[in-house]
Amino acid sequence: MRKTKYLSAFVMSIAGITFILATQFKARDLHAPPVWLGVQSGCNLFMYVIGNLLVSRLIRRFPRRGLLLLAPILCVTAAILAFLTTDFHMFPLILGLSGLGGAFFWAPLEVAIAEEAHPRHLAKSLGLFNLSW
Repeated sequence: MRKTKYLSAFVMSIAGITFILATQFKARDLHAPPVWLGVQSGCNLFMYVIGNLLVSRLIRRFPRRGLLLLAPILCVTAAILAFLTTDFHMFPLILGLSGLGGAFFWAPLEVAIAEEAHPRHLAKSLGLFNLSW
C-alpha cells in the first residue's frame, strides 16, 4: 500500500507539471500575451493554496478516499477543457481547476502517509514521500 502512495505522488507530480507546461505552450500558440501566461500560472497556484485551506477543513469531516477521488475528476476535467478550448482567455480558469484538483490530491495523501507512519518514523516517512516527487 505504501509504495502505491509514493508511485501515485510521482505520477501526479509528473502529470501536473506536464499539464501546466502544455497549457502554457497551447496558450502561446493561441497568441496569448506574455503577461497572460504569468496570470495562468498564478491562477493555478492561487487555487492550489485556497484549495488546501478548504481541504484541510473537509478532511476532518469526510473520508480521505472520497476527497482523493475528487482530484482526478477535477484534473481530467481540466485536461479535457484545455484540449477543447480555442480561446486563451479560458486557461486561467482551467489551470485554476487543476490547482484545485492538486489540493484535493496532495493534502489527503500527506495525511494518510502521516497517519500510517509510526510516530518514531514520521520524519523518515515524510522525507521519503518528499523524495518521491
